[in-house]
Amino acid sequence: MLAAKREISQSAYTSAHRHLQEAFQIIPKVSQGEHDRTELELLVDYGVTLVVLRGWYVPEMADVYKRARELCRKLGETQRLAPVLCGLWSSHQVKGELKLALGYAEEIASLTSIPDDDRMLLTGWCIGSTQFFMGQFDRAHARFQSGVRSYDRAKHRSLTLGAGMDLGAISLIYDALTLLIMGYPDQATGRMKESLALARELDSPFTLVVCLNMVAKFYCLNREFDQLPEIVQETLALAREHGFAFWEESIAGYRTIGLAARRKTEELSESLRNASKFTDLKYELAISWARSTLAEAFISMGRFKTARNLLAEATNIMERNDERYVESEIKRIRGVLALKQADPSSGALESARFEAERDFRDAREIARNQGARLFELRAATELSRLLAQTGRCDEGRRMLADTLESFKEGFDAPDLKEAERLLDELRLLEP
Repeated sequence: MLAAKREISQSAYTSAHRHLQEAFQIIPKVSQGEHDRTELELLVDYGVTLVVLRGWYVPEMADVYKRARELCRKLGETQRLAPVLCGLWSSHQVKGELKLALGYAEEIASLTSIPDDDRMLLTGWCIGSTQFFMGQFDRAHARFQSGVRSYDRAKHRSLTLGAGMDLGAISLIYDALTLLIMGYPDQATGRMKESLALARELDSPFTLVVCLNMVAKFYCLNREFDQLPEIVQETLALAREHGFAFWEESIAGYRTIGLAARRKTEELSESLRNASKFTDLKYELAISWARSTLAEAFISMGRFKTARNLLAEATNIMERNDERYVESEIKRIRGVLALKQADPSSGALESARFEAERDFRDAREIARNQGARLFELRAATELSRLLAQTGRCDEGRRMLADTLESFKEGFDAPDLKEAERLLDELRLLEP
């Protein structure tokens, strides 16, 4: 057990995992007085190696932390309860069971056995990320901020060892994603760079590989797909070097999204053939985003049947898990599909326009209610374009201008530049 702890502190997770497996074989020989406490220590460290080497989705992980919680209750142990609850939170979160996950995260918030700054950092990350995926962006941002304010790089190293990754760096990158969706591209980019710089400074390869994956997601969300190849290459090399199998699969997913968005047809076909199916692994978190983002890319390539199937999967996952953070995007992309696949010669265009307008208006309203100004702008851009095509140019121009006025930064961001170009075109159409 001591050998495993030393190796975890050195990011030697494969050998730590092996030592822990050997320790479990010996534990029946431990005296009854020490048996439960020793097993608890082994389980907490074993859970960390599972997360790092195989990912949060492995069914074994939930069993490990459930047993650890039983032992905490039996022993009256409160000091080890925080990492155990964090493990239970993550095992439910990745399966899309967000409400269950939130319950465990809120239980961490009620602990009085850990220092206040530890609790703020842990709950900032756990509660914040669950709220993010539920589409509660204002709340998530506040949680991430409180966690980052409580973070001390040296003091919280023990929390890093217990979670497998540095919670300061991870909170920063998730806050960057949140700020981007909320409509603060410049602040979001600053947070992203801050997170990546910290992750590179830390002696934690797992923190860096997780952070790089989220940077890839940041570029996808901001439609900066040309930034992906370099990030993908670095992440793949790091994941393969250290045996982080899940994160090798994850970054390959972002690579696929980037190839589809840039219409790299041949490379995309190869990537899809080699892709692992997270759904086969009972991993559901963020799949609604991945499916809908791919659907939009396939629409641009004229592959409408594939796009329909992907959107249907995204919608089902969203409804099943209450993962609402891209609900607006799913609605908007559905409207785009309705327009693109309509055959003008068949008389279906009018019906498609009606359907698309309804989806765009719904998307805009959902985004507005969530405080997701980036997604609101995308929906407003699509709706304004459609209104102009159907003789309501003035309405579309006013709506798009009002939406753009709500942005105070990030005017070089792709979505803002596209919206500005469209607004200029609509102004030229004024009588």
